[in-house]
Amino acid sequence: QRRQQQEAALAAVSVPVAPPAPKAPPASAAVRVPLARLAPPAPAPPAQVPAKQTITQAAEEDDEDMDDDDLMASLQGALGASATAGAVAPPVASAAAEVAGQVEEEEEEEEEEEEEEEYDPFSSALCPLLLHKVVARIVNLNAVKYGWNIAELRLFSDELCRADLTRPRAGSAWTAEAISSGAVSGSEASRAIDGLTWTQWTSSCHLCDPGEAWLGVKFSQPVSVLCAQLWQWGEGDYKSSKVELELWDASMAQWHGVLRGDGFASSQWETLRFVKCAALEPPESALIEVTNKGFFPSSATYSCGGVGILWGTGQRDCSPDGSWTLDAPRCLPAIEVIAFATIAVLVDLLAIALYARFVMYRKPAFLGKDSLIPSEHLARWDSSLIPHDEDDPHDLQGIVTKQCVICPCCRIADSWASAGVLPFAWGMCIQHVAFPCMPCIGAVLRSKLRERFGIDGNGFEDLLAWTCLLPCAAVQEARKVDHMCTVFHEEAVTRRAIEERRDEATKKQLEEMREIQKGKLEGFAIGNPHDTKAHLSKTTGHIMKKKSVLEYMT
Repeated sequence: QRRQQQEAALAAVSVPVAPPAPKAPPASAAVRVPLARLAPPAPAPPAQVPAKQTITQAAEEDDEDMDDDDLMASLQGALGASATAGAVAPPVASAAAEVAGQVEEEEEEEEEEEEEEEYDPFSSALCPLLLHKVVARIVNLNAVKYGWNIAELRLFSDELCRADLTRPRAGSAWTAEAISSGAVSGSEASRAIDGLTWTQWTSSCHLCDPGEAWLGVKFSQPVSVLCAQLWQWGEGDYKSSKVELELWDASMAQWHGVLRGDGFASSQWETLRFVKCAALEPPESALIEVTNKGFFPSSATYSCGGVGILWGTGQRDCSPDGSWTLDAPRCLPAIEVIAFATIAVLVDLLAIALYARFVMYRKPAFLGKDSLIPSEHLARWDSSLIPHDEDDPHDLQGIVTKQCVICPCCRIADSWASAGVLPFAWGMCIQHVAFPCMPCIGAVLRSKLRERFGIDGNGFEDLLAWTCLLPCAAVQEARKVDHMCTVFHEEAVTRRAIEERRDEATKKQLEEMREIQKGKLEGFAIGNPHDTKAHLSKTTGHIMKKKSVLEYMT
């Protein structure tokens, strides 16, 4: 066709020519001579070669092995040879320009076709779910009253909805058969693919739930369904405003939804087209892998290059409307990760130091293994695991304390250390290193607390409390331990006061004994008339006072 167009363009050119030059080698020669060599050699007398003959010869030699670039080079060589012979006239130049313009236009059209083929939905690598299926159907996604009425259904093998598959032409390699979920008598499924919008298919269901009614086409051989058109009857609840195109996957024995339409009206053609998902821009230092070449259904997987860490979800799915779910993640460079980790460690250490300085050092002394606690405070928890409305308001106070809010790990380690179960430093290390195992570790230490305070229970209850009610279990233990520490502290203060008073009395008695030994205490000698006023007789002597006798005996 290109050669015919070029010859037609050159047919109108008329240039006076000189006698023909010597004959060129026969066309049947085995050696192919370039067009540039067809011009007369330099030593020969300048012969005028007809421009039309030269350009036509170039066009004739443009066989199937020559592309457009070779053709343009041949034309330019022929024009150059004619110009050397002095035979190029303005009409010839315009004809050559016209031929060159046609070639350039054809090149542009081929480039556009290549760009369109780049996103060709027929590509097996593009959308494998849509290719080589035998059965396709349309399903209602809304509830329909009094049966679903479809006047016509068309399925196409291209995304532009031009190649109709439901009405194969004579001599086609496939046949189409209408199928459905059920039909009312006289409104069979075949009436929906007869090309008439005044005939209809009516579903057998009277009140059709979403996904209950469907109309499909079964082909004699696998085909590609990339577009669907639908003509419905009815208004409001008598039609389905949302429908979905599904294809049957025989290998997995299930339906795959590939196209979805929303806002469909009745008494007009509605189209389900192939949906192109929105373009994704990869975050900085991140890579994106999009399946299905960006057409619904597809998913995008994010990954970070180098030592970066992905912050956010690593996979997003394309919605039926072409939008992407969730937000795009970002890659954190290594320097940001190191800085963030350093700040987190410093904040953690600062919280531990502040808790130890302003909370632990101001609390009563820790309980030891030999600490004596009154029996009336043992064998029970001070509060229930789960607070109730009928509990004493006083018991409900302190369930969430400032210590628990500021540093929960510190509060838990404080409870273990205050009860003498585990040192504070070890408790903090265990929570930071073995945090996923905290339910098991907490259950073991809770059983030790029960043994310490004589509380009944079993390991299963402890594990259940630390697995399902971890905050409540930690608060219950903290309140019990703090109360026991307070009771022990009060008992210790009372005993210390008694011991101090006893020590003072003993010290005073020792001082008085020293004075007696030195003889400084007056009025203690027997028979002293100043020491007593009672006399039994004058012959037996004086009787000492009772106080003096007791002091002496002591």
